[in-house]
Amino acid sequence: MSSVADRAVTMLHLVHHSASESPALQDCLSAITPGSGVLLIQNAVYEASADELFQNHNEVQFYALEADLQARGIDTTQLSGALQIIDYEGFVDLVERHNPIQSWF
Repeated sequence: MSSVADRAVTMLHLVHHSASESPALQDCLSAITPGSGVLLIQNAVYEASADELFQNHNEVQFYALEADLQARGIDTTQLSGALQIIDYEGFVDLVERHNPIQSWF
């Protein structure tokens, strides 16, 4: 078991809404720092195919929750290579590796 001292001090950003629903994604992108992780969940996965999302943030890792992609009928073969698709176990791993966590609605 890892201790708190072993955890990364980079932030994990959870984005819940698509750009058409909320400014959450844009607000998140303006606040992220190198080494951060951004996880697209719920309707934010609609942004997973936007290559321009990833172009200006080379030092940030982007993820999308596979179950939310599937629930919305998004073809994962058409997504950016800069995006890592994760399952629920991967979600838990991200939460364990990052501290703190910020949700964007």
